[in-house]
Amino acid sequence: MKTNDIRSCLQAIEYIKESAPWFSHRHFLIETRASCLDCVRKHLSQAEVLMDEAKLGYPEHKWLAVGHLAEASSESLKEYPALSEEIRKHRIAYMKDDDYAVPILDLIKKASALAAKK
Repeated sequence: MKTNDIRSCLQAIEYIKESAPWFSHRHFLIETRASCLDCVRKHLSQAEVLMDEAKLGYPEHKWLAVGHLAEASSESLKEYPALSEEIRKHRIAYMKDDDYAVPILDLIKKASALAAKK
């Protein structure tokens, strides 16, 4: 998928959001898996490593990082939807801009704080 394809897809999503503010991409979900904050932290950590690799000359690693960010978001969706949405917003920003700095450590700290409350 090319960057222009991604932008077109993201523009379509924004159009839907503006046209139907009640609509969420989450409406497509039938059933979500149980949340696992250890898994969230694991995927966030792996995304950090892969984003570094992308900057060090392996640009295709960006998409591996994007996949881990999506996994982290999915792992938190059922019980921690606010964390899931925050991770998702950072993932989309990173998809649009290779230089976007995803605040991985802040996200890990938030996941850790939620885990401590359990």
